[in-house]
Amino acid sequence: MLEINDVVKVISATDSGYLGAREFIPIGTVCRVVNVEKEKDGSYYYEILPLEGCRDSFYYLENELEKAIWKFDNKQ
Repeated sequence: MLEINDVVKVISATDSGYLGAREFIPIGTVCRVVNVEKEKDGSYYYEILPLEGCRDSFYYLENELEKAIWKFDNKQ
Protein backbone atom coordinates (compact mmCIF):
# COMPACT_ATOMS: atom_id res chain seq x y z
CA MET A 1 0.00 0.00 0.00
CA LEU A 2 1.19 3.47 -0.86
CA GLU A 3 1.07 6.35 1.61
CA ILE A 4 0.60 10.11 1.41
CA ASN A 5 3.84 11.81 0.23
CA ASP A 6 5.17 8.67 -1.51
CA VAL A 7 6.74 9.47 -4.87
CA VAL A 8 5.40 7.34 -7.72
CA LYS A 9 5.66 7.04 -11.49
CA VAL A 10 2.58 6.55 -13.68
CA ILE A 11 2.99 3.25 -15.57
CA SER A 12 -0.39 2.91 -17.29
CA ALA A 13 -3.63 4.66 -18.10
CA THR A 14 -6.28 4.58 -15.38
CA ASP A 15 -9.72 3.02 -15.68
CA SER A 16 -12.03 5.97 -15.15
CA GLY A 17 -15.17 3.85 -15.17
CA TYR A 18 -17.63 5.53 -17.50
CA LEU A 19 -14.86 6.97 -19.74
CA GLY A 20 -12.83 3.74 -19.91
CA ALA A 21 -9.03 3.71 -19.76
CA ARG A 22 -7.68 7.26 -19.89
CA GLU A 23 -4.19 8.71 -19.64
CA PHE A 24 -5.06 11.75 -17.50
CA ILE A 25 -1.40 12.04 -16.48
CA PRO A 26 1.12 10.95 -19.15
CA ILE A 27 2.77 7.58 -18.58
CA GLY A 28 6.25 8.08 -17.11
CA THR A 29 5.30 11.21 -15.13
CA VAL A 30 6.70 11.36 -11.60
CA CYS A 31 4.05 12.30 -9.02
CA ARG A 32 3.41 12.57 -5.31
CA VAL A 33 0.55 10.79 -3.53
CA VAL A 34 -1.62 13.49 -1.92
CA ASN A 35 -4.60 11.41 -0.74
CA VAL A 36 -5.53 7.75 -0.21
CA GLU A 37 -9.11 6.47 -0.49
CA LYS A 38 -10.53 3.01 0.20
CA GLU A 39 -13.30 1.40 -1.85
CA LYS A 40 -16.12 -0.64 -0.28
CA ASP A 41 -14.42 -3.81 -1.60
CA GLY A 42 -11.25 -2.96 0.36
CA SER A 43 -9.14 -1.84 -2.60
CA TYR A 44 -7.27 1.47 -2.48
CA TYR A 45 -6.98 4.28 -4.98
CA TYR A 46 -4.61 7.20 -4.85
CA GLU A 47 -4.92 10.88 -5.67
CA ILE A 48 -1.65 11.86 -7.32
CA LEU A 49 -0.20 15.21 -8.32
CA PRO A 50 2.66 15.60 -10.82
CA LEU A 51 5.87 17.03 -9.33
CA GLU A 52 6.28 19.32 -12.36
CA GLY A 53 4.01 20.88 -14.95
CA CYS A 54 0.30 20.10 -14.55
CA ARG A 55 -1.20 21.16 -11.23
CA ASP A 56 -4.31 18.98 -11.55
CA SER A 57 -4.57 15.81 -9.50
CA PHE A 58 -6.22 12.56 -10.58
CA TYR A 59 -7.02 9.21 -8.97
CA TYR A 60 -5.11 6.07 -9.97
CA LEU A 61 -5.12 2.47 -8.73
CA GLU A 62 -1.96 1.04 -7.17
CA ASN A 63 -1.31 -1.32 -10.12
CA GLU A 64 -1.20 1.76 -12.42
CA LEU A 65 1.64 3.29 -10.37
CA GLU A 66 5.22 2.34 -9.54
CA LYS A 67 6.71 3.47 -6.24
CA ALA A 68 9.92 5.40 -6.84
CA ILE A 69 13.05 3.94 -5.33
CA TRP A 70 15.89 6.38 -5.65
CA LYS A 71 19.44 5.07 -6.04
CA PHE A 72 22.33 7.49 -5.66
CA ASP A 73 25.84 7.08 -7.03
CA ASN A 74 28.29 7.95 -4.24
CA LYS A 75 31.17 8.37 -6.65
CA GLN A 76 32.49 11.93 -6.64
